[in-house]
Amino acid sequence: MRRYTGYAYRLPEWICETTHKDNVDWKADRTKWKKELLGFCDGFDFLGLEVIEESKGEADNEYFIEFLARLRTRNQVQKNTRTSPSMRLPKPSPLSTVC
Repeated sequence: MRRYTGYAYRLPEWICETTHKDNVDWKADRTKWKKELLGFCDGFDFLGLEVIEESKGEADNEYFIEFLARLRTRNQVQKNTRTSPSMRLPKPSPLSTVC
């Protein structure tokens, strides 16, 4: 849910810092990537996030979350976006949340 918050609060630096290099979204050109992220953030109103299902992974610090993110393109009809079927996330530490 912290990733959603990063987008909703327009935090491109945080998104870049917390994206693993093996992720398909990771880009070496940080300046260009941040501009793209801000363009995406500015194109949507972030309306909410609903956790659908949580399950523990094989490792102690791993779990999977399926969620429904509600976004509305600016000046258009609301769209609901569901992740593809689940997302692997590191187990958060109590002090590493984004407000």
